[in-house]
Amino acid sequence: NYLRSGKLVFENISANFNRFYADFTTVRAMELKNSELNFEVRNNFCTTFNMNAVNLQLDPGKSHIHFRNSSCSSMYINGQADIRFHNITSAGSHFYISNWVFSNKVIINHFKILKSAEINIQSSIDSLTVTGGQEIKMGNETKLNVNNMVANTPCNSYVNISMSEWLSYDNNISPTIILSKPHNFSRFSLTNIIVQGSVPVMLSQSIDRGGNVGWQFDIINGRTLYWVGGSGDWDEQIHWSLTSGGPGGECVPTENDDVIFDVRSFNSNNDFVTFGKNGNVVAFCKNMTFNVPGFTGSVAQNIL
Repeated sequence: NYLRSGKLVFENISANFNRFYADFTTVRAMELKNSELNFEVRNNFCTTFNMNAVNLQLDPGKSHIHFRNSSCSSMYINGQADIRFHNITSAGSHFYISNWVFSNKVIINHFKILKSAEINIQSSIDSLTVTGGQEIKMGNETKLNVNNMVANTPCNSYVNISMSEWLSYDNNISPTIILSKPHNFSRFSLTNIIVQGSVPVMLSQSIDRGGNVGWQFDIINGRTLYWVGGSGDWDEQIHWSLTSGGPGGECVPTENDDVIFDVRSFNSNNDFVTFGKNGNVVAFCKNMTFNVPGFTGSVAQNIL
């Protein structure tokens, strides 16, 4: 789908796309009203929404741009003019958003990041939602002015935010989040991320991987966790116990925790441990001990 000229009006509808291009400099207009624009993979083609803000009159209304059911989706915003969106949701397994050389500002009412994403924009966001168990990577010149930031961090996951190496051109500059009011979070794992504005931001049960500025991490005492209950998924709390063969229910391991698989971990020698049942892409532990004589089953390998 292409918008090269003229005006395109969405009359409060739900429209499905694979790719949409409005990245021209001719005079164009889009009126989204209360519509939902859904982007999905078709015939193995990644989804994309590309636009050039020059000579583009975009009225976002109360619209929702939704990237879903996609392993690769992107949104490229060019041009030396600011552009405004209402709601953007990234729900595919990998989402990339960029306004290239930062010649404009991307203004978003609510940006909801439900899966892993790469962000390379300078943006003003009223409400930003991030999700535990996913990786968010930011280019070093990314600057997000955020009014309200919400973190969905259940006991079995962390919000992982770090600087992207391939999107960064100067190692002396780090991605910056500017918060307009006080925030407190739990279960964050951060690398080379600066927070400004209303600081310090208090982080409990969180991991400082280095290079972070403006965050205040509390002191975490590591645990020793035992796998119990036979076959299961790494993300299931029922399989983590503070004692060998004891009751499950502990939060899943972090980078500070030692993990032990022993003779009381499994019900048979061909049991298995899977990974990613809850959509998490990262699992951690400090040290792992596997001492199960005669074990012939399998253990997930996506563990850091």
